[in-house]
Amino acid sequence: MINGTNPGTFNYWVKVTAAAGSNTFVVNNSITTGNFTTLFALTTGSAVFDSGCKSVKATFTQSSTTGTTGTVTATFTAASAGTYYIEVKLSTSNIQGKAAPSPSTVNYSYSTTGVPGSTAGLNLVLKH
Repeated sequence: MINGTNPGTFNYWVKVTAAAGSNTFVVNNSITTGNFTTLFALTTGSAVFDSGCKSVKATFTQSSTTGTTGTVTATFTAASAGTYYIEVKLSTSNIQGKAAPSPSTVNYSYSTTGVPGSTAGLNLVLKH
């Protein structure tokens, strides 16, 4: 059983090009090792910033944490077209109490639809 996690949260950052007005970006997350069925949970603190590091009002939703694939959707209104930075904050605490995976290393992958080079990975590893 998974008794604890460290760190308790982590961030996935992605640089996007947004049009002026309403924008929606989808962050895909998946478990690529097939040995676990719980995705990390969206938590408070996710944000969108413009190129001047000014916070932009945004809404974040998560499809599910159950299974091996899911999405986090970020929706915001851009004052002008240009570069924006999306920060998705995820919590690891929702996997506590789950049966330990076998083998013990689980690979998580994150990427943003339509954003080349946005793939990032994270491994959940048993602490010895």
